[in-house]
Amino acid sequence: MRIAELFGTDETDGVIQEARKILAEEGITANQLQIRWIVPLHGEAIQEILKVSRRTIIIENNYSGQFARYLRSETSFVPDGYIRKYDGEPFMPHHIVEAVKEQLAGTITMSVPMHEIAGRTPELRRFDLENHRFHPQKAAPPVFSASASASSAAQR
Repeated sequence: MRIAELFGTDETDGVIQEARKILAEEGITANQLQIRWIVPLHGEAIQEILKVSRRTIIIENNYSGQFARYLRSETSFVPDGYIRKYDGEPFMPHHIVEAVKEQLAGTITMSVPMHEIAGRTPELRRFDLENHRFHPQKAAPPVFSASASASSAAQR
């Protein structure tokens, strides 16, 4: 049985919970620590929890690892691994599950999952097109046109 401590900030809470359930079904125990308050950071309490963890992985929705850097600056704590996503799409549970398994295997310490646009179902692709997503030729109509604003300026 392998054990990991997954932690992140508020926006990753639900997806980490879902990923933990999947990991548990696969025999991997993963605990979760959600940081709700960054200021003031309860660094001593965080360190007490993390010092008994076998492996810690910070999950963040940004490129530079802002929370990991902040945590390190406040507590000197350096996690064992990182999962970062910065392509504008939210984490999916399988992103975290696959990254945790890779990191527990010892092959990597940084995971950057990408959104699988090609794997979208026909229904989701249709939704994207109807809602002007991923289709540059079908842009949303302008709020006002140049000719309408010119005529209103001439009336003044």
